[in-house]
Amino acid sequence: MARISVIVNTFNGEKIINETLQSILSQGFEDYEILLWDDCSTDTTVNIIKQISDPRIQLHCSTKNQGLGASRLAALKKAKGEWVAFLDQDDLWSPNHLTAIIDKSNEHEDFSFIYSRAVRFFDNGDKVEYDHRHEFKKLPEGDIFINLIEDSCFIAMGSVVFKRKELNNIDDVPPNITACPDYYFYLKLAYKKRVGAVQEVGCHYRMYQGNMTTRYGVIMQTEILWLLDQWRSFMPDSLHRKRCKIHYSNLAFCLWRQNHKGREALGILVKQGSFGYLLVRPFAQAWRKIKRKFVVPFWQRQRNVTVEFIGTKVSAFDFEFAVKAIKSMVYKNNGGYVSCANAFGLTMAHEERDYKNILNSADIVTTDGMPVVWALNAMGNYCERVHNDDLVLTCCERYPKWRQILVGGREGQPEKVAAELKRRYPDVDIKACFPTPQRPVPKDYTDSLVKQIEELKPDVIWVALGTPAQDHWMAEVNGRIKAPMVACGSLFDLLSGQTKPAPEWMKKAGLQWLFRLTLEPKRLFKRYAYYNSKYVYLALKSVLKYKKSSERIEHRR
Repeated sequence: MARISVIVNTFNGEKIINETLQSILSQGFEDYEILLWDDCSTDTTVNIIKQISDPRIQLHCSTKNQGLGASRLAALKKAKGEWVAFLDQDDLWSPNHLTAIIDKSNEHEDFSFIYSRAVRFFDNGDKVEYDHRHEFKKLPEGDIFINLIEDSCFIAMGSVVFKRKELNNIDDVPPNITACPDYYFYLKLAYKKRVGAVQEVGCHYRMYQGNMTTRYGVIMQTEILWLLDQWRSFMPDSLHRKRCKIHYSNLAFCLWRQNHKGREALGILVKQGSFGYLLVRPFAQAWRKIKRKFVVPFWQRQRNVTVEFIGTKVSAFDFEFAVKAIKSMVYKNNGGYVSCANAFGLTMAHEERDYKNILNSADIVTTDGMPVVWALNAMGNYCERVHNDDLVLTCCERYPKWRQILVGGREGQPEKVAAELKRRYPDVDIKACFPTPQRPVPKDYTDSLVKQIEELKPDVIWVALGTPAQDHWMAEVNGRIKAPMVACGSLFDLLSGQTKPAPEWMKKAGLQWLFRLTLEPKRLFKRYAYYNSKYVYLALKSVLKYKKSSERIEHRR
């Protein structure tokens, strides 16, 4: 039995079917079957399919033309895989699509379906995000039912892989749902169980004059309004009213543009729609075009790569990838250290060659600050704020059996931190606590620490000496200790009650420095006044240099 059943529905697709099939056959993941359901094509589509020799292809020819929805359901009855994917003859897959989907499926057992990012492509070579609502941010996952109401049907069918048993539990599609059965499936499944999302592009959605969304706009808007009424009791009344106004406005626009029914369209718009929404639409579309000139869309960004920024190596990771990277270091047991990059540290590294070399020698340099994240995202990368304090807490929660050691802080402070970690995570295994009241740490004390740490054979060491002292110390002992070391400068003060955590909104707004400045104005004023100001200059310079370089490359193309 194949792991995935890929259903391809065709009708008079002689010009494109071969390209679509080749995008499936070139997948890195190969445990699949292809169910080709031809809906009575009158051209050479069937002959082209028969010329492709692959035992995974099963061709089924319908005895009568029954349309896309019925053809999908007929093919579904033949599927045997644990997962089912639908790829229409118009669309293409990225080579790594199925591999990424299966990798995602291993994270949770309760996904009803998993989808990836999709990109629309045109005959002239232009490409744009399929879903403009998430063009510059991550796709939602988990409980996305309300997202599907708020943002309508933002998932391309060709990007989805369904769990077959969940799909089979759905009743037959209502007869009045002919244009958007995919939206019907999404709502049904997302209401019951979690949904997974792969952030990379998996599907390429072909755009041309005959696309369904172009031809059947009136029908689609009518069906969406019916679905909103069916699910009305499962959403706030305010959300239902808002979405109905929007779709009635879209319906009026489609009636006027496609069917030339101006009087009927005006009546719907006045009674149930919104003039304001239609007036704002052109400006919103123009703004998205302008934004693409200055902000790199998510699908074009590099993810989980190491880049040079202001002359220093920085790990442009998302948070989950950073956790996995530390886990890999622990299992390898070859030492190494994890530093962090914020505005202060990067500016200091720009001025001090020795400190720059220390950061560039680290295994990972996390994006510990929103100003760093913003700059790297503007330079064509996707990364998230990876605060090392959060990394430590996440690792303690997920991997409590790791043998852990705490290094740093005043006398008695690491013991308080260990007690707090034990309170939060009862199974956490803290093997020893070593304070470092003197900065820099004396050489003889360091030698003693190294000897004791090696005797304890830890899996990981959390180091909290503050920036840049912790980086100097980790670089000094690197190679003498087998366990990886992770800098977590402010964690000990937070867990021992010496300082308060910044509000989450200030962290997201990149204002954590301001919060800390209000707590310690005398100590931090000079640091932030000078280093943060210089960072802004250096970051803008790097971003503008990247933009000019990108424009030159695009011009050559």
